[in-house]
Amino acid sequence: MELPIIHTNKSRKNLLIHIAETISDAENYTYGDEIFQDLFNSSDYKPNNTEARWWINEMELNLCEMICWCQQREKEEFGELNTVFKDEKTVVNHYVYWYGQELLNDEIYCFMHFDINESVKQEDINKIREKASERKNYKAFTTV
Repeated sequence: MELPIIHTNKSRKNLLIHIAETISDAENYTYGDEIFQDLFNSSDYKPNNTEARWWINEMELNLCEMICWCQQREKEEFGELNTVFKDEKTVVNHYVYWYGQELLNDEIYCFMHFDINESVKQEDINKIREKASERKNYKAFTTV
């Protein structure tokens, strides 16, 4: 099933900046798949509802669309829904998890021909930082 595009250029740019500025040096990773875990699954992106509400508004996203999109991604990945989207913090952190994964895979790794099952070298980290910084100004979504 084709997922609707709910992302904005602001949310895309925000997460690409997060990738470029937050990624650690290579000695902190054994394999490439640990990069995603470190960036988007090791701690909450927005730790409370106040920050999450602000972020949703600032990124010009729609809370209901974010919930639906996250549920579709979870169902595609795991075959069932387990997450209860009880507050904005939960929604934002799941959105960032799924969209961060998409950005890493589709906009960075594919251009580098990076294999997440291979060991990570500092050269790889530098390329990821460079690619994320370069891609953040590209307008992926047009407004109607």
